[in-house]
Amino acid sequence: MAKNRETIFTNDVCKELKAMGAIVIQYSIAPHVVNGRVVSSNKSGVPDRWVSHRLFTGWLEFKIEQGRLSPLQTNMIQQMNTLVPGSAFVIRKQLKLHQIEDAQGIILGYFNNGYSLLMELYKIKQQSLLGDIWK
Repeated sequence: MAKNRETIFTNDVCKELKAMGAIVIQYSIAPHVVNGRVVSSNKSGVPDRWVSHRLFTGWLEFKIEQGRLSPLQTNMIQQMNTLVPGSAFVIRKQLKLHQIEDAQGIILGYFNNGYSLLMELYKIKQQSLLGDIWK
């Protein structure tokens, strides 16, 4: 079965994060039966991955260029950042530099590998703790 572009992008970035010493955990809902069919899709809005590294610990939702957040995802990421500023981001694939975004699609930073992603997330987290983001 061929993997879609978003899955490939997610796996590539997570592999780089792990190479940098990060713990990366995939969020998934246990499969359950609805109307006689097995369903395992994420209908909760929780971002794709939990990442724990000395530079950043939080949630990442991966999207390709034109991928959109569902209303549940937007709401969940906003709630997470309201409760714990700088704890959840959208990681968007682009042709050259990939983007770090908030739930509204505002670009907060750019990266091209696992190291630069962790460094940018660290900087954004520090800014959020100072109150410069999500006022």
